[in-house]
Parts: sequence; C-alpha cells; structure tokens
Amino acid sequence: AAAGNENSRLLFYPASYQGVLSVGWLNTLSDTRHIMANHGIEIDVMAPGTLILSTWPTITGNYYRSIQGSSMSSPLVAGLAGLVFSKYPHYTPDQVAERIRMTCDDISSENNNEEKFLLGRGRINAGRALNKGSLISVRATKIDFYDKGNGNGLFESGETFDVLLTLTNYFRGINYLNVSATTTDPNINISLLPTSVGDIDSLQTIENAYGFRIDISENAPVNYEVNVKIDFSTEDYQDFQWFSIKLNPTYETHNANKIRMTITSKGVIGFNDYLNNLEGDGFRFFDGENLLFEGAFMYGVSSTQLMDAARIEATQSADFITQKQVTIDRPGEKADELGLPGISNAVE
Repeated sequence: AAAGNENSRLLFYPASYQGVLSVGWLNTLSDTRHIMANHGIEIDVMAPGTLILSTWPTITGNYYRSIQGSSMSSPLVAGLAGLVFSKYPHYTPDQVAERIRMTCDDISSENNNEEKFLLGRGRINAGRALNKGSLISVRATKIDFYDKGNGNGLFESGETFDVLLTLTNYFRGINYLNVSATTTDPNINISLLPTSVGDIDSLQTIENAYGFRIDISENAPVNYEVNVKIDFSTEDYQDFQWFSIKLNPTYETHNANKIRMTITSKGVIGFNDYLNNLEGDGFRFFDGENLLFEGAFMYGVSSTQLMDAARIEATQSADFITQKQVTIDRPGEKADELGLPGISNAVE
C-alpha cells in the first residue's frame, strides 16, 4: 500500500496496518526520497514514483499520463510481488513480502543521515528479489507489554513495563541470533539487553523469545510517543524493526459490568486519536464489536459560551488543552469503577 505524500512521519493507513507492505516514494532518476514522501518507522520499502506512465482517462481520448506519488510506487511493488509468487509458488504472503524487503538496495548514503532507518530496507530490486539464493529474515511478530505499575496497561510516568517479543524466522535456519532494543529518547530507559536468542529453525515462531524492561521517567510528557528500535544480527545478517509506545496517554477505559468505553481528557469519548481510532476501545456492549465511530461531551451556559470538543470541519476541536489527565479509580468510592474527569483550560 502507498505510504502517502505529506512529507510526514505519522502513521498512514492502510499502509501502516500489520500485514501490509508500506511503500514510500523515491525520485525515479535517483535513490533520494521525494521531498513530499512520507517516511518513518512504519515504512517497509521504497520504490520510484516520479514521472511514472500510467493509464489516466481524459476527455481528449489520451489514456496515458505521467503522474507521481506513492500511489505510483506501490504498484511497482505489487508487480514485483506477483513475480516473486510466480517463481516461489510455495511461499506464504509474508515470505513474499520479506523476500522483497530483504533484497532491497541500501539507499542510506543517498539520503539525509537522520532518515537512515526511516526509509525501510531501501529501494526494491527486482533482480535480487527473484534470483538471490539463501535469505535470513526474523521479525517480532508479536510484542507483549506487562504493566508492573498500577496494572491499567497505560505507559505512565514512573512506571516499569516488561516487554516480551515473539519472533518468527521466515527463511533458512539461524544459529545464535542476537537481539537488542535501544532508544535515544531520554524519557525511557531500557535494560536487560542485548541477548542471544539461540537457534531458530526455518518458519519457526518462538513465543517470549526475547525480553527487556522499560522504565519510564517521572517527568515524561503527556501524549508523548517514544520509538524503540529492535536490532537483529548473526554472523552474516543484520536487520532492524521499530515499535512505538505513547507515554501518559490522556485517556482511560471503563470496563465494569456490561459496558466498555474509553473516555479522554479532552472531552472526546470512544477514541483519543480520531480518525485513526486506534487509541482506545470505543464503546462496546458485552465485549462485542465497537459501536461508536466518534463521540464527544458538550455543554454550554449560554448561546455564546459553549464547550465543544467535537468538530471543527474535518478535525477535532483543539480549543481546550489538558491540565490534568482523566483517571479511573478501581474500585471507586461510589462504583466499581469511578471515572474522575480531567481538567482542561481554554486556549487563548
């Protein structure tokens, strides 16, 4: 899927979903990232996307046009996936994606040094993808977090989390895989690393193969995202993978009796990150599917004084800033779970 064209490092969907190969936009005549190409920790591969001839119906009857963007890069990778499938028909979809990713050409020297690990594995190489022999590719296919603090599962100041990785090996067997996790962010500290995982056979998945600990600073900011880099290596193999955590998120989830609902410190209910709707659980009855796309709390004292956390055209209102986070007492003084509202001040 195309990774987007906003010169942004934010997640972009559907490219950022698990199981999707996220394709970034390179200039066609060089291996440089186009100035408008999205980049970041979720990019898997890059491909040319400038001045690509494509079908494009017009009123003049000319059905071809040179256009640009990650929407032109993504079809090149889709076509390569078809070629890989045709040569390796026994592959799973994940193996096809990993063969494309692991046979990319390194383009870090052609781009800004600060983007070295934000352009995936590099530019796709069809010849290498089809013809390279033995490959190694290990990915963390599941990451489990264990809250050693208050147990609410949120990454909050002063708390400690244990992290366990489930690792999957997609190609040939490996002896003594080395794994480590690092970050340059001062708001967390990572310990219990590096580690030698040992042997992993071809197509083997090992649960809890590697673990480490995250200690969160007492002074960590609110709604702050930290990126953690996982490095894999053997004698003839090096690779990396990112994951991110959000520190001190300004939302909590009620989960008492029949209703499960997320509440936020900014007056929004259901989800904290409209319109991605990944932060929170929405509104669920009896552990069923989410029943709420978006919700907000509103009140007013006159026709000219209205607290509105819902909508300003295409984005949520940012008229109020959080001064105190919403919390839930378990048990509460008057209920099994007692939600205590956050405090917001109007933005002048």
